[in-house]
Amino acid sequence: MAGYVISMGNIEEEELRDNISKGVYGTILKIPKTQWTSSVEGTLADFHSMNPGDHIYFFRKRKLYGIGKLVAIGEHECKLLNFKDADKPYI
Repeated sequence: MAGYVISMGNIEEEELRDNISKGVYGTILKIPKTQWTSSVEGTLADFHSMNPGDHIYFFRKRKLYGIGKLVAIGEHECKLLNFKDADKPYI
């Protein structure tokens, strides 16, 4: 079983708690227009290696806020569907 630390940036604590309670996770990626950096590649590789049952730790302002466990939603893998309806396009 692996564990992943997800940086939630500088969002307010109320918003952080809301995201955690809904099981939403992600990382802000600053992708340059010319070439991906090794940190972006590493983050995407981490996402690809995630499996149901792995732990996830929410990090904000130098603190960890709880431990979650990754689960698959329906037939989708947790690494590709990291929040409800993530696979549905919207405008």
